[in-house]
Amino acid sequence: MASELHVASRIFAVAVALSSTLIACSGDGGSGDASFPDFNGDCTTVKTVPTFTDLQQGIIPICLGCHSVNVVGDARRMAPEGLNFDTYEQFSAVSDEAVTLVKAHQMPAPDGVGPTDSERNQLYAWAACGKLR
Repeated sequence: MASELHVASRIFAVAVALSSTLIACSGDGGSGDASFPDFNGDCTTVKTVPTFTDLQQGIIPICLGCHSVNVVGDARRMAPEGLNFDTYEQFSAVSDEAVTLVKAHQMPAPDGVGPTDSERNQLYAWAACGKLR
């Protein structure tokens, strides 16, 4: 009986260790977004170029906190009226400037919720590699 208990304890310990390793190596980073690797500026190294739809699941909602037609007055937090990112066309037209500001950590505003490194890298790859819809 003691031997069976010892074997069961060891199996449980191994299972816990394996599940902890799998969770730690999942690449999620705890943020809930799939990890997008650092973008080095070379589009040939990107396995899958992000689409605008991908950005709408990541960084764009952060931008829309100020840059949306639905946000007015002081809620825009000094975002210029008319500089909105609600559509592909609107965002695509200013994406190079957006990339510059995001890389410099000037956008989103310092007291806003910032994008993850993964979301930043998706933006950089999207803008450099074709601005896919």
